[in-house]
Amino acid sequence: MKITTCLSITVFLLLGGLCIAAPPGEFRPGSEPDGFRGIKWGADLSKLPEMVPDAEWDLFKAYTRLGDNLEFDSVELTNIRYTTWQGRFYEVILKTEKVPEDYYALINAIHERFGTEVRTQTSEWERGKGFELCIIGDKTTITIYYTPAQDDGRVAYGAVSIASTNILNEKNPGRSEIVKKWKRLQLNKNKPVQ
Repeated sequence: MKITTCLSITVFLLLGGLCIAAPPGEFRPGSEPDGFRGIKWGADLSKLPEMVPDAEWDLFKAYTRLGDNLEFDSVELTNIRYTTWQGRFYEVILKTEKVPEDYYALINAIHERFGTEVRTQTSEWERGKGFELCIIGDKTTITIYYTPAQDDGRVAYGAVSIASTNILNEKNPGRSEIVKKWKRLQLNKNKPVQ
């Protein structure tokens, strides 16, 4: 269980850190969050009485929240995990094991809440690797991810990583420049040819 949890989190950290395999969507104006459910990015979760330590590795510590509503816009979730890096809240992972029903409902809920004018399309290779969607903003990066069932008995699940863009950039030096260049290329791709 602990190895599975750490492996799942490692995949999210890598995807959240890079999140440029497919064209990122953009937040609808005014919809970009600066944290999750009243907790701002960078907060010290160990100081909040409702937070219960769940796992710890390297510079990371994960928490669950007492009394947390295991729904996101009426989509049932299996769990919600809040993660810190160097003691600062930087990511929340929303997970559902009801695949595909709640997984696709979760994707739709993310689009409805945060918006992207055009749904991001992923290639067959990216979808085979479980990557579904990414929205990159100035304050927050959202990655939607799917993991198929495994031969060792692990169930399929879909999840959403909502993370602090600034802390992701700090954790992954060079990420912000790569994202800026990539966004410029996407903008130029959409300009009419003169």
